Amino acid sequence: MRPLRVCQKSCVSALAIAFLSSAPGWCQTTQQSNDIRDSNVYVGPQSSDRPFVRKFVGNILLDQKEIWTSPFHIHRSSAKWWILAGVGTAALLAADHPVSQALPVSGSTVRFGTDTSRAGQWYSVFPAGGALLGIGLLSHDSKLEETGALSLQALADADIVTNVVKVVARRERPYQGDRGGHFEKGGSSFPSGHSTQAWALATVLATEYGDHKWVPYASYGYAALISTSRVLAQAHFTSDVFVGGAIGFFVGRYGVRTQRAHGAHLTSMRGRLLTPAVMPSFSPQAHTVALVWSY
Repeated sequence: MRPLRVCQKSCVSALAIAFLSSAPGWCQTTQQSNDIRDSNVYVGPQSSDRPFVRKFVGNILLDQKEIWTSPFHIHRSSAKWWILAGVGTAALLAADHPVSQALPVSGSTVRFGTDTSRAGQWYSVFPAGGALLGIGLLSHDSKLEETGALSLQALADADIVTNVVKVVARRERPYQGDRGGHFEKGGSSFPSGHSTQAWALATVLATEYGDHKWVPYASYGYAALISTSRVLAQAHFTSDVFVGGAIGFFVGRYGVRTQRAHGAHLTSMRGRLLTPAVMPSFSPQAHTVALVWSY
């Protein structure tokens, strides 16, 4: 029973990181009058002139701090994510071994999974995010530029979390050992890095361009395909891709919402600094009206 207990604890811990990383920051980001994240907003008329690299690294550091300290800032609204995490993880843990045993270990199915999953590798997703950023800069499309920057940020954040959890979990892959997927055996199966990266990229795209109905379907369809391909390739268990997808989804959504919140914060601060006021000015000769700006 020990492997199962270790498995459950590891899964719940990783999911807690993923879910809670999305919760505390959203309600706090707009309540500070002078927030360091304001200077890290990527685009917009009120964004600072700090170099992109400084903004990017600064956001990553702040994100990681928020992610790893999030268990100490639990809100009632986030309790449902704990419940869903526990239920989903328990169900998939029970299904891991039967699903893996039912799938072929060689042949066309494995080849399809292996080939398809390359679209979720680091050499696919990071260049994709960089391309969005580059095209946005060249075409002066601020939304596309922001999407590219947030995609890279989400991928970096999610990768850090995933690799830390991998080191802690050390789960065997489906083709290792007795194919039982045991934890603390020196493996790197849990969670799936491909699934994490695919869902992080897809979530940013779907959130930024959600006003185009086809974008969320295409983005999440891509992420689901990558996750499924890792199971078909016998490279991961179902719980591996579920946890990886959860990390990518919530980290990606957190990044977009935080950026939007601070962009709105900058706009509101600017509105308070530049407030138009119409002031009448009278003289014995004529009545004049002056439009002045108060600072």
